[in-house]
Amino acid sequence: MLENLALTTAALLILAGAALLYDASSTQDVGASYHLLAAAVALTGGLITVVLVTRSKFHWRRIQKQNRDDT
Repeated sequence: MLENLALTTAALLILAGAALLYDASSTQDVGASYHLLAAAVALTGGLITVVLVTRSKFHWRRIQKQNRDDT
């Protein structure tokens, strides 16, 4: 259950980061550097979450497969 929530949150972070990145690159205002930093944080957080959750799911499936083979 929490893995699905984490993947949904990660997808939202990636979309928000992409939107901020597009906004920061298309404008030339004072806050553009802050938008770029926020975009980088959101994209990085989303991508790291996706990688960690996917790795956890594969690890859990491997454990389940070993338990099924033992019985």
